[in-house]
Amino acid sequence: MTNPLLNHDYIVDFSAVEAKHVEPTLKVLKDKIQQTIKAFESKPTTWLEIQKPLQNLDMFMERSWSPVSHLLSVKNSNELREVYNKVLPELIQEHLKLEQDPNIYEAYCQLEKQSLNPIEKRIVEKNLQSARHSGIDLNDADKKQFNQISEELSKLSTEFSNNVLDSIKSYEKIISKAEDMKGLPTSYLQMASQSYATAKDKESTPDAGPWRIGLDFPSYGPVQQYSQNRSLREELYRARISVASNGELDNTKKINRILELRQQKSKLLGYNNFAEFSLSKKMAPSVDEVLKFLGDIRKAAKQKAATEYKELCDFAEKNKLCPTPLQQWDMSFVSEKYSKEKYSIDSEEVKKYFQLPKVLDGLFEISKKIFNVEIKKSDAKVPKWHEDVMFFDIFDRDNNKKIASFYLDPYSRPENKRGGAWMNSCINKSSPEALPIAYLVCNMTPPMGDKPTLMTFNEVTTLFHEFGHGIHHMLTEVVYPQVAGINGVEWDAVELPSQFMENWCFHKPTLIGMSEHIETKAKLPDDIYQNLKNKRTFM
Repeated sequence: MTNPLLNHDYIVDFSAVEAKHVEPTLKVLKDKIQQTIKAFESKPTTWLEIQKPLQNLDMFMERSWSPVSHLLSVKNSNELREVYNKVLPELIQEHLKLEQDPNIYEAYCQLEKQSLNPIEKRIVEKNLQSARHSGIDLNDADKKQFNQISEELSKLSTEFSNNVLDSIKSYEKIISKAEDMKGLPTSYLQMASQSYATAKDKESTPDAGPWRIGLDFPSYGPVQQYSQNRSLREELYRARISVASNGELDNTKKINRILELRQQKSKLLGYNNFAEFSLSKKMAPSVDEVLKFLGDIRKAAKQKAATEYKELCDFAEKNKLCPTPLQQWDMSFVSEKYSKEKYSIDSEEVKKYFQLPKVLDGLFEISKKIFNVEIKKSDAKVPKWHEDVMFFDIFDRDNNKKIASFYLDPYSRPENKRGGAWMNSCINKSSPEALPIAYLVCNMTPPMGDKPTLMTFNEVTTLFHEFGHGIHHMLTEVVYPQVAGINGVEWDAVELPSQFMENWCFHKPTLIGMSEHIETKAKLPDDIYQNLKNKRTFM
């Protein structure tokens, strides 16, 4: 049977990938790495001789190994996790062999002395830095210790993420009394009722329950924001902040060990601490500069924060919402009430104006104006990892030529998908003909029945934010994967395109243009738009 991870069609058949494919893929990858290392024994000197084998290896890893990491984030399973953990030490060892190969390092050192264009110089600079950060300059004893640390850190990182996912997945709160759900919107009652019916295979209704609540944000967030049941808010808050901090899934020792190993690794590489090591790959000039920056923010923000907290406490007392001083599990609840009074904004009502398909239309329309691209849902039968995943193509409007594509995985699946929102590269641009592909992943509330997903305003801005990262990746014209799109960019600069796109959510024609009330079909009223804008820095 064909291994989908080794069948290098343009897109991996995610629907066919199984845990059994991982070990054979690693075996082929190890062979490719050894072949690449061997190619440098002949001491290549030209740009093409040095760049080509390493770029080919990068592209092989992108097609064969990156999908495994992606599936661990969006379709995690015990089988995939088990085999990944089994092969991870070997993968780290192979990666370090490549990074620490003296012939490859010497080749780049020679290239550094040659006349190169800015893109080539950047690639050489980043490869030399990566080799030094991988211990190329260490003596044999230190290198052995460094490699052991790298292997253990990678293992701990994977275990840490798995524990968080499992801890969130294992939690549930079943509620049977309607009075305990007081204050929660109808849409939430429908979702919690459906969650109970699915998980327990028993009957439930939105009005009478039972209801099932979890710690994934679409389930947890509205309880903090709307529930009048203060003890429920507290219970969920305490459960959420103590995720993976007790029992078999306790990450506490892992955190301490990670910190310890990071310090050891940094010292071996000649840095005083991990912060110094981290900043060596970023724009900020020094640890002291960052600490000064944070201190300045603290001075400016502390008094304002105290004033805002007093405002909330006064509002809660006046309206008899809950005892003061307010606790953490009161903040979202009281803030929502206060914001409704101050700005006439009801977050649940605002949601009714933002249907996912309409928001996507708006996002694609503003992208057409800014970037001169046309974005269309793909007609091709693209293999996906879940039925809810969508696939889009991007065309240059000047010649109607396809230039990129992206997956959009919009909905929360706490049973096997990690929380949050992110963009990642699926395929990098590696030639004028190669089309980059991005993953855009969110965790919105899934649609109920035949109605589209209604998005909170925060979810709208999050989608625009992640799409900004995607555009950075997909519209690159650089044909070397190491520095195409988000690659080779200082990590504190990567946020620029995403922040740029987020700002369009406060651009009146864009925001109103993509709104349509789910019931009345009306556009977002001017006063709500203005209040959303005014509320931008609220609390």
